[in-house]
Amino acid sequence: MILEVTKIENGLNWSGVDRFFTNLYYENGYEALDPINLTIELDNQIYGMCVETATLDGIKYSDSQEFATAVFS
Repeated sequence: MILEVTKIENGLNWSGVDRFFTNLYYENGYEALDPINLTIELDNQIYGMCVETATLDGIKYSDSQEFATAVFS
């Protein structure tokens, strides 16, 4: 199953729920754990994502740093 993530103003949406960027735990809002996994802070919670099973605005990224760059650009 592919997680389809959409960028919204100041956050991300998936499964019909808007989640907004925060930086309580991560100063820059995310941490790239390895080439395919990252965690993103939204609504003061940490969400894990695997780029092999997620798209951002319909685009599949090859590594976690590219995905994070696209999220925050």
